[in-house]
Amino acid sequence: MLEAVDQTSAVIDTRFTPIVTPSLSSGAAKAAQAFLDVAVSAVACVSAARALTPAAALAYETVATAADFIAWTIGVQSSCLAMAAAARGAAAELRQRIAPDGIAVYRPTDHELLASISMRYYRTPHRWRDIMRRNKLRSPILAGGELLVIPA
Repeated sequence: MLEAVDQTSAVIDTRFTPIVTPSLSSGAAKAAQAFLDVAVSAVACVSAARALTPAAALAYETVATAADFIAWTIGVQSSCLAMAAAARGAAAELRQRIAPDGIAVYRPTDHELLASISMRYYRTPHRWRDIMRRNKLRSPILAGGELLVIPA
């Protein structure tokens, strides 16, 4: 089990380099950077948990307490790796949603149509399919509250 955690940690260590697209709006760039900072901190937590030993951390050591402590540290490492992966995924999704190919970000109202959004940004209702494809939507009628990227 420790070997698997070490291997996973090594892979994640190499993938967590803070990269934020400069063309993102400052709020989006800060949010993406914050997600990446969480990922880097979570990987550091794995290293710190790996360095803990029962003898150094416990006031007294028995076989049972040492085994429990080791199991706990493995659980902490797994949780930290999951948190790092989730944070990295959130940063990547944010960068994809607020990509440089978008001209605007728009939050529609309840039951708003993509054709009306197309009319607002392109002065034609016929580009609603572009908005639908860019945002991977299933319906041209929106529930409201979605965050849409309006493609160029």
